[in-house]
Amino acid sequence: MSLATRCPHCNTLFKVTSGQLQIHQGQVRCGHCQQVFSGIDHLTAADADAWQTTHISVPSAVQATPTAPEFLGAAARPSARKVQLTRPQRWATGLLLALLLVQSLWWWRQSWMQHLPVFQQTNLPGWVLKLAAGKPGNALVVDGSGLTALDENTLRVDLTLNNQGRLPVQWPVLKVELLDPQGLVLVSKLIQPSEYQLRDAAKTAAAESPSAALAAPIRVHQTVEVLAYLNTRTLNEQLPESATTGFRVALLDPH
Repeated sequence: MSLATRCPHCNTLFKVTSGQLQIHQGQVRCGHCQQVFSGIDHLTAADADAWQTTHISVPSAVQATPTAPEFLGAAARPSARKVQLTRPQRWATGLLLALLLVQSLWWWRQSWMQHLPVFQQTNLPGWVLKLAAGKPGNALVVDGSGLTALDENTLRVDLTLNNQGRLPVQWPVLKVELLDPQGLVLVSKLIQPSEYQLRDAAKTAAAESPSAALAAPIRVHQTVEVLAYLNTRTLNEQLPESATTGFRVALLDPH
């Protein structure tokens, strides 16, 4: 017998058979909202009377799963499709991952190199020093300083620098400020590494470039003496009565 029942959840009307209602204790699953409900309790008025006259006994315990309504049977779900990469695609993916790994190691080299004792040795070749060298930051400190007047228009700044870090460091930019007796800044000058020299380099032949000795970064635990020269002619002309009685030096990271 073909009957009609209505889903109480979504109000969908569909056909069921008396056989379906008998074997599933009257339980059916709505093909629209997937809710399970009693098809017997929600038969249409005419079919409810017809069901009562059939006198079909419903088994007390049935383990079967309710069947979807006839006209709204469950549609088969498409199976997941596994993507297969071709050999060139696998090579390209592997190469991209390798490049990303190398880039990460390069950008974060200061973090992992400082934990390798090899970079703290004093006999490293120059190219290794340049590869491992980081910014001066807090690793490079001023152990001593002095200001000497060579003539009325030339001052020499003497600095003793010490690398207390765990990696070689680049040569810093020097920020030198000349002070008056009240501690006010008379003039400030940035001196690039190519503009100052080492004390040992000053003893070499005059034809040699003063910055040649600055090619190699400062090694770990190395102490160097730096000489920087300031021309004060312009300052003396603009402030003829000013007197330089002090100075300040700051170490800046190179660009």
